[in-house]
Amino acid sequence: MPRYPISRATNFIVEKESWTVVEYDHTSVPGVIYLSLTEGKINSIYDDLINNIADTDKLAKYEILVPSEPQIFSINDNINPTFTLTKNGIPIEMDTILLPDSDHITKIIDG
Repeated sequence: MPRYPISRATNFIVEKESWTVVEYDHTSVPGVIYLSLTEGKINSIYDDLINNIADTDKLAKYEILVPSEPQIFSINDNINPTFTLTKNGIPIEMDTILLPDSDHITKIIDG
């Protein structure tokens, strides 16, 4: 497959079967990674078979925290709302773009 950073012991689901990466080779052919896999067992608690996602309990959780006091902006103001983006409860810095979307402002996170 095309080279993509992947760690050993990564679990994933393909056609309702669980697989674990045991070894990989990303140096033999530039731009290509060869994976050695071993078949695993589906974990009915943490594996999402509908969306083919293994270990959903290990997915990062992102939250946008906003201050409790209202932020008020006027027409023609340069709008820079105050908020904190967290990943697994830890504040992080990411480039953001605010886009108007009918009656709402949609926040898009780059990265």
